[in-house]
Amino acid sequence: MKSHFRHAFSAVAAVLLSVSLNAQTPKIRTLSEQELVDMMLGASIQASRSSNTASTVVRIKDALAAGKTFKMVSLEDIPDNWTTISESGVGGGGAWQYVIERTRQQKLPTIRNQTGETTVLAAKALSKYLGKPFNAVVRTEADGATISGLLLAADLGVPIIDGCLSGRARPEVEQQIPWIVGIPASPAAYVSRWGDTVIIDHAADDYRVEDIARALAVASGGGVSGVMNPMSAADAKRGVIPGALTQAILVGRAVREAVAQGKDPIPAILNVVHGYKLFHGIVQRDETWGERGFTWSNACGPQEIGPSLSGLLLQAIFVMKPAKDRCRFDVVRGRQLVSVRTYRKFSLGWFRDSRS
Repeated sequence: MKSHFRHAFSAVAAVLLSVSLNAQTPKIRTLSEQELVDMMLGASIQASRSSNTASTVVRIKDALAAGKTFKMVSLEDIPDNWTTISESGVGGGGAWQYVIERTRQQKLPTIRNQTGETTVLAAKALSKYLGKPFNAVVRTEADGATISGLLLAADLGVPIIDGCLSGRARPEVEQQIPWIVGIPASPAAYVSRWGDTVIIDHAADDYRVEDIARALAVASGGGVSGVMNPMSAADAKRGVIPGALTQAILVGRAVREAVAQGKDPIPAILNVVHGYKLFHGIVQRDETWGERGFTWSNACGPQEIGPSLSGLLLQAIFVMKPAKDRCRFDVVRGRQLVSVRTYRKFSLGWFRDSRS
């Protein structure tokens, strides 16, 4: 009788252990080359800014040819004991030129960063500092951060989460969901092209993380690679936008298929994202310059306004600056953007982009 009871108890324990292990084993899948190529295109569209899709496609294909594999996991499937991390490339124009010139004269060795080596160094530095490994990577933003996140995940041997901290591209660190819901970007780590490694143990807030990282970029030839937002699974599930990478794949596929069929890809995109068209047109002029660690741009071009905005009597769309001392305010009037008036030395805002 006792023997029978022991066997029954062991069987029940084995079943419970199996259920527990299965509950903590996430469903991870390997992304195909076509999915990755579609993701690069879709991520460029998600970015809502200028993008270089051809370059990211070449990089992802080169990585596949080099034997890298890219795996993805759903946000809802990550185990409770996992810790996630996000890559954080910061940089743009306006670097200290004298530092660039001096380091060239010194012939300081630089780190080859074709496949994200400095980001991996930053992740390893932060992992060592925190005394824990990272189990998954979360994309920081759309566009170039997509491939950066994928490469970091592949090099760490972990999956990338099907999600994003911000959904689109953004110029500053604090412009993301974790900061809104009270999850700090620090601790964070940044590595320069020369291998300088900086750990931000604590920052007053995410604005200060942005300030410090931007200062490092300006002092380091225009950019630094880094990681930030180490999160528990619980924090990730409230601070990450789920499904962002799947959406990028679907958008990219919709465009690819529409173009192959000779169709307009815009309706295909709107169908995937459940969006609507505001306006369209051609940029007639663009000015770009570097300043304070950012790349700044002025764009100018009258647009055709969609029906969703055509009923508005006055709706500001762009703030444009064709010259350094003036801005043009364009508004909707009769489904066309028209110039209303010009103010000198006055600006409501700028298009700003942090690409290096």
